[in-house]
Amino acid sequence: MKVIAKGRCLWDFYVRGKVIIFSDDEFPSIEECRGRIIVTHIPSPDIVLYMKHALAIVAETGGMLCHAAVLALELGCPIIVAAEGVIDKLKDVDEVVLEGIDKQGIVYEEIV
Repeated sequence: MKVIAKGRCLWDFYVRGKVIIFSDDEFPSIEECRGRIIVTHIPSPDIVLYMKHALAIVAETGGMLCHAAVLALELGCPIIVAAEGVIDKLKDVDEVVLEGIDKQGIVYEEIV
């Protein structure tokens, strides 16, 4: 599988799913995010509402102890932060694989 981006994560996980892109000022409905991997520039507190419904979160910025990452850990929602450039490499409905191993999060292109 081709690596799209690398970042940091808090625990080990393996997730496959379709992407939904969040712009900095426009968020889709919670229903549109259900079972999808949210990809965003900034892991702002606004995405916390979506964490219970999302399959996972990938953010271009943020650190392992940012607000969203700590809440994701509490809610059991896999999250990768500091995945620089990931938004430019993905679009809505792309299928990806996320893998978290030893605090490193990797976004792979899913080959269908």
